[in-house]
Amino acid sequence: MCPFLKKQIIDNINAMNKLSVFFFLFLFSFLSFSQERSSAFIITAHGDYYKVLGPSALVGLKGITKSQTVAVIIENKTLSKLVGKIESGQKDQVEFVTIEAGHSKSIDLTLKKGHKYYFYPLSPAFQRVELMIGKKAYEIPAKR
Repeated sequence: MCPFLKKQIIDNINAMNKLSVFFFLFLFSFLSFSQERSSAFIITAHGDYYKVLGPSALVGLKGITKSQTVAVIIENKTLSKLVGKIESGQKDQVEFVTIEAGHSKSIDLTLKKGHKYYFYPLSPAFQRVELMIGKKAYEIPAKR
């Protein structure tokens, strides 16, 4: 066999190996996707909507089996002071918060079985934001 032909075959095999590694990495990049996760409820107030990121430890549960304490972090990304309250559906837990523009505040909330929890923005006024257990990230648009 001619040395030139032998070199061409080896170069082609090396190119095919590099190409197969490239395709493997390309396909692998599609399999890994970004997912928002948190260990607390993160409520982000924007100008015309609220975004809620639920705790990943509770995702997948249909409800709470016992009392659990979880942090609720409220971020104010509006241009005005945010006043609101966090309340359970049975109104046995009520926390009032005031957050300056561009700041955030954390509150510990004890979740109990069978209770629903809400954040009520009082100023600027907005519809109630339900803290849903079992959902990862969701947005609440303004009612028009």
